Amino acid sequence: MKKINLMFVTHEPPILGHGGSGNYLNMMIKFFRIKGHKVSLFIVDWGFLDTKIITEALDDLKKNGVEINFVSFKKKNFFNNVIKILYLIFKPSNIYFKQAKYIQNKLSKFHNKIKPDIFFLYCAQSLEWTKNIKDTKKFCPLIELPFLNSKLWLNFAINKRFQYKSLSKRFFAFINLYINYFSQKKIIRLYKNCDFKAHVSYDYYNFLKQKKIEKIKYYNHPVEDIKLEHKDMINKKLFKGNENN
Repeated sequence: MKKINLMFVTHEPPILGHGGSGNYLNMMIKFFRIKGHKVSLFIVDWGFLDTKIITEALDDLKKNGVEINFVSFKKKNFFNNVIKILYLIFKPSNIYFKQAKYIQNKLSKFHNKIKPDIFFLYCAQSLEWTKNIKDTKKFCPLIELPFLNSKLWLNFAINKRFQYKSLSKRFFAFINLYINYFSQKKIIRLYKNCDFKAHVSYDYYNFLKQKKIEKIKYYNHPVEDIKLEHKDMINKKLFKGNENN
């Protein structure tokens, strides 16, 4: 098997025991490492987990030869809030793809250093962050479709269910619907330019097929939420698979 230089790009922390996405990414990184491929990781701190938890997990990956660029967002100030209001009026998708230019620059420098053969893009934002890099193939196994979700949230808001009981929460449900309408259109446009496309959600897969997206594959998510006590069992399975190949 030809060895490849693979860069994961994501905002999901690749950590076991903290959700399906984290489990999946952790296993994918280990799988490619076991197969002898060079693996790097560009990750943006989206605030899903405590930074200490993330950095400890990333330190473990570094010990196993994964080169990592961990990026935090720039601190907000009054000027940023003014820009956000202007985006809301003139370019609402920029609110969803927050600080994209800043992250694009960080990723471009890391890309020039690593020179990967292929991107493993995990999240819709990663499509935006890598859109200006043309000389590296892109594989994307999952994207979000925020407008579809916003319609569900709007139904909750109208019926004052769950967290949408206050007037302010219901108002922001309408704002999110507006923002995510334009964001989803942009996501689909970016997704079409991926070299290899797939999705783990059958509903999303069918929706994307209806949008005339060609050569997209569906596959079952290989990892459910995994408890930490299963970690040794998972590693044994991975190494066994490597021995059989």
